[in-house]
Amino acid sequence: TPAGYLTWFIAASLLYYMMLSLFCVPWYALGYELAPNYDERTRLMAFPSILGPVGQIFVSWLFPLTQLPIFADTMHGIRWVGTGAGLVIVVFGLIPALFLRERFGSASASVGKKKPRQSLLTGVKSAVKNGPFVRLTLAVTTVLIGASMVGGLGFYVFVYYLYGGDKTAGSVLLGWHMTIQLAANMALAPLMAKLSVRLGKKEIFLAAIGWGCVRSALLWFLLNPAHPWLVLINAALMGVDNVAIFMLCHSMIADVCDVDERDHGNRREGLFGSLFSWVFKNGIALSYALSGFILVWIGYNPTKGAAQLPRTMELMKTFYSAVPAVFFLLAFWVFHKYPIGRRVATEVRAELDERRRAAATKEAGA
Repeated sequence: TPAGYLTWFIAASLLYYMMLSLFCVPWYALGYELAPNYDERTRLMAFPSILGPVGQIFVSWLFPLTQLPIFADTMHGIRWVGTGAGLVIVVFGLIPALFLRERFGSASASVGKKKPRQSLLTGVKSAVKNGPFVRLTLAVTTVLIGASMVGGLGFYVFVYYLYGGDKTAGSVLLGWHMTIQLAANMALAPLMAKLSVRLGKKEIFLAAIGWGCVRSALLWFLLNPAHPWLVLINAALMGVDNVAIFMLCHSMIADVCDVDERDHGNRREGLFGSLFSWVFKNGIALSYALSGFILVWIGYNPTKGAAQLPRTMELMKTFYSAVPAVFFLLAFWVFHKYPIGRRVATEVRAELDERRRAAATKEAGA
């Protein structure tokens, strides 16, 4: 029954995302603690920005694979392709679980014994009062909400607006759009890292948000049913804002962890990584829920297939391009007073290093 499918889907999704959090929280924390230098952190975060899209490119072609003629229908294809994707996740997920070792695990454990553990609630309250962290998290989440709110519309825009209901052609074009976007992410990551080293993280982050706003506005002109492949220009342009925003946000959270250690005396990469992840995942969940309401509001009727009203098609196009632009503007406003630049981060790092040298000298003397 439909209720049975829904129950099964919710239960499986909850289990999957709980396990994903068990992976993501230490993954974020390890990344934040690997590099102490302001610029080295950006170079480090550029590395997953280059390698990560390799897996995402495969994801972008999962639905087109379900449309292959070897499958009786879409659901038959989804079952087989979904099972294959699940096996890939299991195999590659076990590799870090079995072989990843923390470089300073024993040292971290010994340090942890000297200080009492802070309760989660106390840590959360402290993090919420951290102005730079709040601004950064809200800015990135705002960008994600704007993109995700109409991200669910992407399939309908490509299939119904650009291709008049042809699911195969629309899904193939969507697959190419995601592939080109991810390839642009990979190609532009080293350039964005170099620019941030030269000009500063905050400056490049703000420039990327501004670029995203302009790009989203230009998308309205690239969505043309007479020339559907024009939308691939948008895919290439997305590489700039995508890679800069999501690469630099994690590099800046590492700087936030330094400020937090200076003010409170504890290293809490796991706390900040988990809170950041929790906030933007809730934002994505909310935005995808809203995307369903948007479909209903613009008059989309699944029973009509390709015979949607012209007004519905035009609103679909307008929302797909305008909503992200508005949220980019909001993110710019939230983030523009972010206080941690190169000078502040360098001073904080120097103070922490001096504390460690003093503590080491004192311990050696004792």
